[in-house]
Amino acid sequence: MTLDARLRSLYEGLDASSGFDARVIARVNAELDASVAENAARARAEEQRRYELARRTQSWGAWLRRTATLETLGAVAFAGCVAHHIWVGVQSRVSPLALPLGMTALGVMLALAAPPLLLQCHRRMSRGV
Repeated sequence: MTLDARLRSLYEGLDASSGFDARVIARVNAELDASVAENAARARAEEQRRYELARRTQSWGAWLRRTATLETLGAVAFAGCVAHHIWVGVQSRVSPLALPLGMTALGVMLALAAPPLLLQCHRRMSRGV
């Protein structure tokens, strides 16, 4: 077999027609566009998954499930018993005017304490703690 025959057999499947470079560039661009679209779809799916996870973990229901534990319920019951005991002991010794003033003061203190506590809770939830 001569050199020409060998070279012809090696290169007979190659495309050497006009516009070859343009077709290669078009094929490379099409593959690049498909890759970019696939990466964008994957990123959108990942972001949607993160959003759903954050929505589930930072909802009020999730917060309630995290805080309504047996320890919290026990502490609330204990505080209620203590408050009832104090209330019964103080009620007979307090003048009729002091009781409404005390309740008003307690209400004002609770109203002033609620915004900082809610802000702290919101910061804790947004940090993901």
